Amino acid sequence: MAGQFAGLFGAQSMVSASPALTLVPLNSANSTAAFSEWVNQIDSVRLMEHVSALTHCGSRHVSSGNEGADWGIGVARRYIHGQFSAMAQSSAAVVETQEFFAPWSGVQSALYNEIATLPGTDPTAGAIVIGAHYDSLNLQNQNGSAPGANDNASGCAGILEIARSLNRLIAERRLPRPGRTIRFIW
Repeated sequence: MAGQFAGLFGAQSMVSASPALTLVPLNSANSTAAFSEWVNQIDSVRLMEHVSALTHCGSRHVSSGNEGADWGIGVARRYIHGQFSAMAQSSAAVVETQEFFAPWSGVQSALYNEIATLPGTDPTAGAIVIGAHYDSLNLQNQNGSAPGANDNASGCAGILEIARSLNRLIAERRLPRPGRTIRFIW
């Protein structure tokens, strides 16, 4: 896995923003240390806070509504969007919302993808997409409770924390910006 991480960051040269700061492109000799530093930024308390926030929406069913203050999929979407917006304030990350419509049990619902993009340094290098779904399902009652810690609040929490920690290390210039763009999509 460390080799994959090195491939993400390795083929680039970085210029220091200040004389006291020296950025070293990753290579096989230092990629394990950089990967370890990144993994050590993952905060288990924050992971559980994300799971808690996403499961206290009552339901994240696609037809549960986007307008509620404390119930429905819109609460989860706004939480994810807010987490990414906070992240973007300290970096070059770009946050956007993409609306689309989908039917569920004869009801056409407005749904939204939340997208956070960490721009890479090489526009020809392509993108890495990391995704999860933030909706949940109650098969017995689409209007009933569907908190979904295992349907996929835990996956969303993991991706939020990966994005936060990676973004932080890049913003603090402890890791160079990747050559490839990284896109987090819900």
